[in-house]
Amino acid sequence: MSRELVQAIYDPVLKLPENTYFYKHAMSEIEYFGIASQVYYLLQKLDLLKKTPYFFQNYLEDRYKKVLEKNSFIEKETEEFLKAFEEARIETISIPLNGTRFAKKYFRNPGASPASHISLLINKQDLNYALEVLKAFGYSGAEKADEDEQDYLYFYNELPGIGPFIVQLHWGLVGEHADGFKPEELWERAESIEGFRYVKELSDFDCFYLACLNGWKSNLASLKHFIDIIQMIHCLGERIDYTHLLAMARNHKTYKRIVRILSIVYREFPHLNLINALPRKRTLLFWDYQAILPGNRKKWKQYLDYLDYQFFSHDKLKHLLREVKSRPVHIERAASDHYF
Repeated sequence: MSRELVQAIYDPVLKLPENTYFYKHAMSEIEYFGIASQVYYLLQKLDLLKKTPYFFQNYLEDRYKKVLEKNSFIEKETEEFLKAFEEARIETISIPLNGTRFAKKYFRNPGASPASHISLLINKQDLNYALEVLKAFGYSGAEKADEDEQDYLYFYNELPGIGPFIVQLHWGLVGEHADGFKPEELWERAESIEGFRYVKELSDFDCFYLACLNGWKSNLASLKHFIDIIQMIHCLGERIDYTHLLAMARNHKTYKRIVRILSIVYREFPHLNLINALPRKRTLLFWDYQAILPGNRKKWKQYLDYLDYQFFSHDKLKHLLREVKSRPVHIERAASDHYF
């Protein structure tokens, strides 16, 4: 039911449901997907929050305030990190996905999207210098994200007001699961940050590309992935050059992944065609919203979707073989699965 609510929020033709029973069920799904702050902000922005039941308004407001408070801590930590990298003269690209910058840049509200960790892109030759900065902040326990993905490391720390927190250091894109990618592309398109010389921010174009890849990684196991992509389309419109995006994906051998994910998003939210039409779509899709809900019963369509996702969304056979080898065979994908 939360999908229907998100559809009604984004599509101006649709109206909000009026049934109280609907909102009780939608609330449980929103909690499961962790999208209460997004829903709260979007309803409030459109002056629609008051059209929902009071218990629903109170629930959303409570979750939003908690996200806003946590995001404020993470934002301060991020700022300190960027200043430290700048002072150490380490060339860095801040990746907005899953950080506080995503909420501020694409929602225009610091609490509109919960931040989960900090992702930074560096040059591989600067890794040791970056490690020294992380140690100075109390981070330790570097781990590879995946035995077949050699292009980023996790670091952990216990932060006051936040608890366990992760910083990801990247020096590539998506490990061995893409070809033809040159990190220089990201550096060339990176956007300057006022007051910084060595630290930049990932471009809107690349952020959207990575949001799509994140969605593919989990097979769109959460409505959060939908909202991330939809909000960027609403915010950027035709500035997202699909011709360029698909051409780049072909070069990186991620074309099938990008087409699959955007085809599903556009099928579930067809109003997006009025904002920025998708030139290439798949028509035969087995992805089903009911399959990502808690306690769902596996249906034949879910098995077909798993086969389609696992075996037909790779541009090269070697990527398929790595995927099957590196990860256990599970029909369900974790909503937390992501590259960035």
